[in-house]
Amino acid sequence: DHIVFETDFPHPDSKYPHATEHFLALPPEIISDESKRKVLWDNALDLYRFPA
Repeated sequence: DHIVFETDFPHPDSKYPHATEHFLALPPEIISDESKRKVLWDNALDLYRFPA
């Protein structure tokens, strides 16, 4: 519950420009949609104490 995901978006010279798309394409057998949302959004909100 404490993992966050960072990318260099929108910088075109990013070393991994399609990292988010690859992460979102992972099948539910590997990671659930709920866990993807936590990694990409909810955990960062909690970490930085942003309002939801």
